[in-house]
Amino acid sequence: MQEEPIPAPAADAPDVQTPEPDASAAPAAAEPAAPTMTDDPIEGAATLLAEREACLDADDAACLVGLHEPGSPQLTAAAPWRMPADARLELVQRLGDAWLLRVVSNDEPASVLVMSTEAGWTLRDAWVD
Repeated sequence: MQEEPIPAPAADAPDVQTPEPDASAAPAAAEPAAPTMTDDPIEGAATLLAEREACLDADDAACLVGLHEPGSPQLTAAAPWRMPADARLELVQRLGDAWLLRVVSNDEPASVLVMSTEAGWTLRDAWVD
């Protein structure tokens, strides 16, 4: 087997060789995007509650478990609280990693308690005011 000579680099070219992409390599499998992490409790809770509404609409219990704190009363409620369509969140108080938010709504004002964890935001509880 005869080796082909490697051409000498041009005088002004950098001394770095870029490898050719391997056409035989399979493309990486598309992975679902990780949820956006935010330190903002209003933004984090709004995203969490929107995801929760989608889980409730799909009647997906496994999805709901992933969004709630273990032992959350919302996981066993006969009629879980639903986010009103006209809702707007307001921060009431921070208690360590727990954030109490007011759900301002003309239809059904409520309060939610969300937890800030290393994995993201989770719902501890919600109740109608």
